[in-house]
Order: sequence, then structure tokens, then C-alpha cells
Amino acid sequence: MLTANQYYEHLRSLFSDHANAEIAEKQVRYMKDHFEFFGMKAPTWLPILKTTFKEQGVLEGEELREFVTTCFEDDCREMQYAAIEMVQKGIKKQPEDFVLLLEYMIVTKSWWDSVDWIATLVGIHFQRYPHLIAPTTERWMESGYLWLQRICIIFQLKYKEKTDLELLSKYILAVANSKEFFLQKASGWALRDLSRKKPDFVIRFVAEN
Repeated sequence: MLTANQYYEHLRSLFSDHANAEIAEKQVRYMKDHFEFFGMKAPTWLPILKTTFKEQGVLEGEELREFVTTCFEDDCREMQYAAIEMVQKGIKKQPEDFVLLLEYMIVTKSWWDSVDWIATLVGIHFQRYPHLIAPTTERWMESGYLWLQRICIIFQLKYKEKTDLELLSKYILAVANSKEFFLQKASGWALRDLSRKKPDFVIRFVAEN
């Protein structure tokens, strides 16, 4: 098994070999100049990751944490995608305190493309450790940080009938007067998705608020 740094260097080399300046320029513009890109779309980088994970395995423990932090320090966005994809592979067997690494991933180089992906991983982790939900999300909401607050609203998207309606209502109302586009969008997204399973609740909630 490669070390975290060797794994990072190996993937970065593979990504560099598939760099496309024309695509990269368009991606930079699309992401409002927040990040640099090698210039690869998902149909290119996903197979690279799939093959590498099969050949080299998936890092665990401290090696995984080091790999993630190294990838998130990289200027190229695809390296953050690689880190998130690797975390996703092993999210169902992570220890309780892995939530701290997930939090690091949320607040580092934050933008909708990474945060919305990580929200699903947070949701899975919380399902395994439900006692973390209240204290962690309350702290995130109180932080005032846009992207942590967005996670609090959308981490339950895949919970369907098991959605904690009281918690969701509480957090949507907490940001109801915010002018942040990504918070308003999160609230609408959560309610729209929930309406497929709980239409009566959504209709009543919207009418009352």
C-alpha cells in the first residue's frame, strides 16, 4: 500500500497526464475563479480513481486523514474530488470522531460542489452515530458559517421518511431571514425533496411560515 503522500503524488501525476487547458479555462470561469483545474470532467477523472482504488487500495486511519488534508491543500479542484471520493468509499466504517475530518472538508476550500457531496457523507455518518446529530449541527448552526449551516439543512436529503422534521424545521426557520442564496436554496431543496414523501407536512410548514 502506498503512503498518503505517495498516493497523492501518484494521483496528481495521473491527473496531470490528462490535463486539458481548454476545459480547465471553462471550469475556472464556471466556478467563479475560486479554484484551478487540471481540466478534466467527471467521465475522465472518475475512471482514473476507480482504477487506482482497485490497484492501490483505499487508505484508512491516519493515512486517509493525511491524504485528505494534502489533497485539500492542493490548488487543483480535482484533487479535492479525489479525496472526497476516497472518503466516500470507506465512510460506512469510520470511527465516531471522523466527523471532525468531515468538518475540515466542509470548511476548507468551501463551495457548493464539494459541500453538497460531503453533505451525503455527513448524513451517512450521522445515521451510524445519531447521538452526534444534535450537538454537532447545533454547533455548526451557531458558527454562522454559511457552508456548515447549509450542511445542517441538507444532510437529511436521503433520509426520506426517517427525516427528523423537527430538526429540519428548526434549521430552516433559523436561516429564514438570511439573504445568503445558498441557504435559501438549501431550504427550498430540502422542502421540495421532502414533499415527495411528506407532502402534508411541507404544505402545512410553508403555509404557517
